[in-house]
Amino acid sequence: QARAEEGGNGEAQYSATARAYVRFALENPQHFRLMCRRARLDPGNEALRIVAPAAFGELLSIVAGLVGHEVSVADAEDAADIHLTWASVHGLAHLALEGQIAAGADRPDAALDLAERMAIRCTRGILARRA
Repeated sequence: QARAEEGGNGEAQYSATARAYVRFALENPQHFRLMCRRARLDPGNEALRIVAPAAFGELLSIVAGLVGHEVSVADAEDAADIHLTWASVHGLAHLALEGQIAAGADRPDAALDLAERMAIRCTRGILARRA
């Protein structure tokens, strides 16, 4: 939803998604933590089997928008970019929830701004490497 509302280029869409991801984690900490605990999820749950691939598809779309072509985890370079975009924002969300950074759960606007700045740096690094 954040990407659709943002429109624009890949960097703007990734930044909007990063902010939305961190916002969700800060506003729904127990739900976020549960989603990240694979051992606590029921792999037979029909809704999970639909939502999980769709969420990963959103990540693939974000990276494709950054690099200008379809991406696949089967390609080593694409896989690195896919996991970099996810890990940076996901890690920030966890650090913010645990109070491990100055822009933590008690300062959500600062955490969201940090998510946006990280997304921009991540984007620029990916584009520079692929140039």
